[in-house]
Order: sequence, then C-alpha cells, then structure tokens
Amino acid sequence: MRFPTPRSCFIVRVLDGDTYRAEFEQRTVTLRIAGMDSPELAQPGGHWCKAVVNRLLLARVLLVTRTTLDPYNRIVADMHWFYGGRVAETFIAAGVGWHDPRFSPDPENLQRAEHYARAHHFGLWRDPHAIPPWVWRRFLTKNPYSRRSRNHYRYRR
Repeated sequence: MRFPTPRSCFIVRVLDGDTYRAEFEQRTVTLRIAGMDSPELAQPGGHWCKAVVNRLLLARVLLVTRTTLDPYNRIVADMHWFYGGRVAETFIAAGVGWHDPRFSPDPENLQRAEHYARAHHFGLWRDPHAIPPWVWRRFLTKNPYSRRSRNHYRYRR
C-alpha cells in the first residue's frame, strides 16, 4: 500500500503506545508512528502510555503519510492532526515515548520535544530510571532469566 501524499485514516484500535490499527478506504492496516518509540506493555509505564494514546487517538481521523515498512511488516507513517501538528511531537512532549531517530521525519523538533518533557518531568520522565524500549527489548532477548530479573536490571547501571 503506497501513499506518498497525506491520506486520512480512522484509528480503530490502539495496540500499544506507538502501534495502531487504522481504516483506509475500507481496509484495516497496522500503523507504527514514525519518530517515536514508546514502552512495551510489559515494561514499566507501558500500560499508562497505551491508556493516554487510547484516550487521544481512538476514533480520531488523522492525516497519514507512509515513510517505509518496518521488519514486522507494519506501515511506518508520519501522522498529523487535522489542525496541522505532528502526532509524534505531541506524544513525545507529553512524555509518552522517546524520540526514535531510525524513522524520524523531523529529528530536530522531536528531539526538542523530548528535552522539553525530560526537563519538566512529564509522563515517563517522572521516573529517573526510565529504560528506553530498545534497551528493554535487547535485555529481554539476551537474558534467559528475564521474567525474574526485569526489576533487578532497572537498578543496575
């Protein structure tokens, strides 16, 4: 599914903080927001992030521009509110996720939004030991005792 120009979509389900199901012209697709990585559901803060995103996005119409496909065959998309703001920038500034430079459509503004959230201790940044999702995933795949030692890792730095 290619759409280089912005298209409107209707968000029908929030899977986690950065992955959503949306309807495009009677087709349901899985979207991943470009430029943001939010905690996994098993990670501290993961369910909180999903609840915040659910409240803000569910049953909304957004403008979406596809950037690429990720390894899980999800469409990585740059999403905009209808009033013109970038969705990733709003969520990062609220402390719902980290700036993800891998698929970032606007690195300077998204990095600025993350610094703003960190400085004001918004959302995830209330926890001084917040672990980025890419570190969390790497730890879980390399540690055979990961279920038992998740909290242990949190305090080892």
